[in-house]
Amino acid sequence: MEYNITVRPADVEIKASDEESLLDSIQKAGIEIESDCGGIGVCGLCRIHILEGKTSEIALEEEDHLTVEEFEAGERLACQTYPQSDLTISIP
Repeated sequence: MEYNITVRPADVEIKASDEESLLDSIQKAGIEIESDCGGIGVCGLCRIHILEGKTSEIALEEEDHLTVEEFEAGERLACQTYPQSDLTISIP
């Protein structure tokens, strides 16, 4: 399934598949986001903030980089996060 993703602060709309990580979708749209590990979840640099919408459950790789408080506040690693609805996200 394909979803509409609003990326802030640029207010850019991109399309994202539920079979592709948000990191891949963001990079395919030409938006720069840091990721030294190539999207395998070990560097923790591709942090995003979920402002609205539903995503996949937290991945084991994210537990090494995010506290429970950060996760509950909407922080995620883009490489480990898959959309499950239209989203609004922020890239710090």
